[in-house]
Amino acid sequence: MVIDETELIAFFGVAPVDEDPEAKGFFGSSTFEVTDRDLTLSISFSAHHEDASLHLTAEDSPEPLLHATIRDLTGVRIEGDGKTLVILGTARGSGGGDPLTQQRAAIALAPLRIVISD
Repeated sequence: MVIDETELIAFFGVAPVDEDPEAKGFFGSSTFEVTDRDLTLSISFSAHHEDASLHLTAEDSPEPLLHATIRDLTGVRIEGDGKTLVILGTARGSGGGDPLTQQRAAIALAPLRIVISD
């Protein structure tokens, strides 16, 4: 799946975080970080592994408040007049043989809001 980094830069309003070129080449990923009040969202997109990982941390906590991975990406698009980033993927149930389910993460900025659903 092709991920349009230019669209992501426009949405987040920042360039990707500087990454080790060797790691970026291996994972084929771009990582973006945005901060709203005392919360920081770090989100990485891997074109090679076709997944997106989200980490939400609070300024005063060493542990993440949220860690989620959307696997087998089927779409990354911007909706709502450029105000919401939607990430779509598929997943199997915990047994691996269960039918595929659609995963969806919607991210809005200012104020930061993350909604993850199946």
